[in-house]
Amino acid sequence: GVSTLRVGDPCIAALRPEHLRVAPAEEGAAHGQVIDLTYLGDHLRLRVRTAWGEAVSKTSAAEVALSNGVPVRLSWDPARVRIFASRSGG
Repeated sequence: GVSTLRVGDPCIAALRPEHLRVAPAEEGAAHGQVIDLTYLGDHLRLRVRTAWGEAVSKTSAAEVALSNGVPVRLSWDPARVRIFASRSGG
């Protein structure tokens, strides 16, 4: 069924990797550090360590010059975020 969230309710925010933008450390909304970088032809798969855990991003190989250990900032279009209620009890 559909659940209703209220302000302050625990929840999970989900975002597809291709909707998470990676920018140089002086731009974007959330701080992170590249911990894994895989070239996959025309795009990169990045794992970024953030204050809330790890995030995975899929970005164009030509968009930004990145390497492991580089600080980055993450941003996203709020309309792309999906919010789910957390299960009670853990």
